[in-house]
Amino acid sequence: MPKSSGRPPVAPASRFWSKVDKTDTCWLWTAGLDISGYGRFFDGTKESKAHRWAFQDDAGPIPSGAIVLHSCDERMCVNPAHLRLGTHDDNMADMRARGRQARGCRTNTAKLTADDVVVIRELFAAGGVSQAALARKYGVTSGLVSTIVRGETWSHIGGPRTQVGRGKGSRSSG
Repeated sequence: MPKSSGRPPVAPASRFWSKVDKTDTCWLWTAGLDISGYGRFFDGTKESKAHRWAFQDDAGPIPSGAIVLHSCDERMCVNPAHLRLGTHDDNMADMRARGRQARGCRTNTAKLTADDVVVIRELFAAGGVSQAALARKYGVTSGLVSTIVRGETWSHIGGPRTQVGRGKGSRSSG
């Protein structure tokens, strides 16, 4: 039999909301976080992400296959007014629309900077240097250089692009 503290048990909802700092906008979770920065809450039977627990406390069960999305982009926010149901695809669309997608040098595997990409495009557009030579110079594959000069990758970065990236394609500025 578990040892009693002598105090009456506190309802999960009371424990949960006591760990929230209600600001003018977001209601911030002040207790434990997971590795991704989302709040964690143990209700006495299972652990949940805090924003999911807050949504369920306010609106009821989360349907199978649905996820709880933040309209505020604050992972620690548990304000029910900032939470809505959606799908993984909805979450990915929000990420792209709000500019949170890791692109270019923000990815953890990038070998190039935005400045490198502009220089690669300018050198290739000027002529006299092959994609293979640029690839060797920057320590990347010639296939990557090809997609860069055509604007298929690093499309958010400026610099001239070619109409055709392989061989002797026509070049254009853009």
